[in-house]
Amino acid sequence: MFTSYYRKSLILALYGAPIVLNALLSSLHAGDAAWDAHPDPDRFSIREITAHLADWDSIWLDRIKLTASVSKPAIEPRDEEALAIENDYAHSDPSANCSFFHERRIALIQYLQSLKEEDWERIGRRPDFGGVSIQDQTSYILTHDSYHLEQVSLWLAASKSL
Repeated sequence: MFTSYYRKSLILALYGAPIVLNALLSSLHAGDAAWDAHPDPDRFSIREITAHLADWDSIWLDRIKLTASVSKPAIEPRDEEALAIENDYAHSDPSANCSFFHERRIALIQYLQSLKEEDWERIGRRPDFGGVSIQDQTSYILTHDSYHLEQVSLWLAASKSL
């Protein structure tokens, strides 16, 4: 069992991703080719990453709310590629995406702050992971953030060498 200090640290860390993303992207202008570059064709472009991050905070929040309110609910996996096509990530507005990401992240944090200590241990069931507590889900959000922030950094570096 984790301490309340650890949980507070998780919540504080969640504030960082939108701030770091905005800092990384601050040098790009609206027509910059770096938004749509695909150094790895199997991964999202920077434009698509901003849309993906904005979408997923609502998904995380829905999953956490479900886990907090239902005993051992089934948490269905989402098809990221289908969501990217459905929401047209490739033609989205990165500035609006960053704003949505920030707004949705604040909503997620506020909900997490409203939870009681015992709620953090509530379990949801994922077919691909098994049982995941709210705390596990929150930790996973941070790893997801880190993965995409690193990707943005790499894509920006690659775009400067073109």
